[in-house]
Amino acid sequence: ARGDGIASILENQIDFLSREISKGVGLAEARITTTQRPIADVTTSSMQAYNYFIRGREYYEKHFEDDAMRLFERATALDSTFATALYYLAQIYGNKNELRKAFDVLEKAKSYANKVSEKEILWIEASYASSIEKNRDKYLSLLEEITHKYPKDKRARRLLGFRYERRGLYDKAIAEFSKIIDLNPSFAEAYNRLGYCYAYKGEFVRAIDYLQHYATLAPGEPNPLDSMAEVYLSMGDVDAAIAKFNEVYAIKPDFPAIHYRLAYCYALKENYVEALKILERKLKKDSIPNNYHYVKAFFEYFQGRKEHAFRELDQLVQLGDSLGARYAYLKRNVEKILGSIYFDLGEFETGLIATGKHINHVIEIPPPWESFFLEYNNFYHGLVKVRLGHVDSAKFYLDMMKADLSQTESEIDERPKFYRDQLEAEIL
Repeated sequence: ARGDGIASILENQIDFLSREISKGVGLAEARITTTQRPIADVTTSSMQAYNYFIRGREYYEKHFEDDAMRLFERATALDSTFATALYYLAQIYGNKNELRKAFDVLEKAKSYANKVSEKEILWIEASYASSIEKNRDKYLSLLEEITHKYPKDKRARRLLGFRYERRGLYDKAIAEFSKIIDLNPSFAEAYNRLGYCYAYKGEFVRAIDYLQHYATLAPGEPNPLDSMAEVYLSMGDVDAAIAKFNEVYAIKPDFPAIHYRLAYCYALKENYVEALKILERKLKKDSIPNNYHYVKAFFEYFQGRKEHAFRELDQLVQLGDSLGARYAYLKRNVEKILGSIYFDLGEFETGLIATGKHINHVIEIPPPWESFFLEYNNFYHGLVKVRLGHVDSAKFYLDMMKADLSQTESEIDERPKFYRDQLEAEIL
């Protein structure tokens, strides 16, 4: 294929090659003409934006989300209508719990869905059903439709398998991930998910075998080691988990949540000095506030240093206020932690006020999650009633949680069910 300059790759060369290959495998000219759309129409006309997108997706699939986010942001800055790049960017914002940004970007992706292929329209619609409409059944149905129409699409099968996995349907998930390996034995992420599925089933030896195979397919990458560490932690082998997490840190010191995971492991061993050292190391590196402040405050309180914990949380609120509306979530999260601390101290009225502020703030930001936060409100009130000895009143809140759980049971998030079970255990 010949063209004039780099821009012609997207303008005509890929389209020319696609037509020639289609003819070569025996597709009729009429069918090619009616089904093929120019690649620039379904992606972007900017070669630089396309390059950022391809590299961003590669990082995303390696779980380097910060690197991927920067590249997707560059791609969409060059072409604000690049729907597929917007889709991936929304996934990352959602994973980072920046829900308002995730929803805004996903709405934008949906508005430009006429620029993408039929398959990518289904991808965007599935994400929209899950995140905005909060309809997990529709999300699952759309994923199944994609795999039915495009049975060799490994990314769709991966998402479908992951959905089954999150629903606890491990055998169905294993079947999907195994189909991916049948399609492409070198698709590393399928081995990763199989490792997790077998770990959830309690088959730890088999899980580690799959993860070791994952590591051979992704040599030198941190995620296989991180996955093994999580499985070792599930097995109760904290020392083995620490060893693997340290290997991850040596390869990529900014790997997502690696400081938190190491600190958590040391806390399990009751080595709080080392846990706090790890958190301090992370906080010194970061120029913006983050969740590590909360963890540090929790460890301080857990060791009985109440004033240190309160001071850490107060500083975080002040820092968030100085940085503007983008960091309003800092205050919301501090209020939730304060609610837990005041509950532990027996200062129930103050705790209820703090938790009420947290819930009132949060339900204004991401409306699709409103039911979850109302569940937490019922849970907290029920716990207070138990501690006060008002068991019948606590049962009232438990009954409300049970009535509402049918709406949240299909959620990916397991916390509503966890809170319901915890409150029922306290009442019993």
